[in-house]
Amino acid sequence: MERLKRLDAKYPALKYFTVFFTFLLSYNLIYVCQLGGFRITDITYSYHLVDYKMGFVVSFFAGEIYHLLFGNRVDPGEVTAFHAILIIFIFAFTSAVLAKTVAQKENKEDRKTLFIFAMFMLSGPCSFAIYTKRLGMLDIYFIVFATIFLVAFSNKLLKFTVPVLFVVSIMNHYSALVSVIVLFSMLLLYKTAISEKKKDKAVYLILFAVGIIAGAAM
Repeated sequence: MERLKRLDAKYPALKYFTVFFTFLLSYNLIYVCQLGGFRITDITYSYHLVDYKMGFVVSFFAGEIYHLLFGNRVDPGEVTAFHAILIIFIFAFTSAVLAKTVAQKENKEDRKTLFIFAMFMLSGPCSFAIYTKRLGMLDIYFIVFATIFLVAFSNKLLKFTVPVLFVVSIMNHYSALVSVIVLFSMLLLYKTAISEKKKDKAVYLILFAVGIIAGAAM
């Protein structure tokens, strides 16, 4: 018991991460069992059959990624396993971000309130369970790109890769223009506004401009 208390004092976010991550896995496992199994659908499976050998077309990007990783043979079981790994990655990252946010609240009541709201969000049938219901959706790549963006855009060197994320998001699907591209743009403009140094302001503004121009070129 004392060891657990010391661990909790040293890593206050760990208990919240454990609860969030365990809940996401358990909730979605139950959801999958109700659907009759965890498998790729006919529609989403087709996204992984084609790549740029057939021509440069937006939404062939998922197939290109898959073929680069696994070769030309497209097996439904391998596609299912690939997306299962992506989903677990997303669950882990989401749980870590939420856990850190909750643990940082100094007031106990604020932590409790935020924890409850987080649990409501995680249990929504259209929040994370949709990725197990319609396994293989292209939207899951948007979350992966957004995760990379959140890590990269505040990093001294990685932030220069941000325009690439504009491009690959649109290559994944045009719906990026009304989803992750909006998120990327708002965060870059926010960084431009709050940066104290003129050099940093210029860098973030240039990254925003390059990202928009590169994305528009698609």
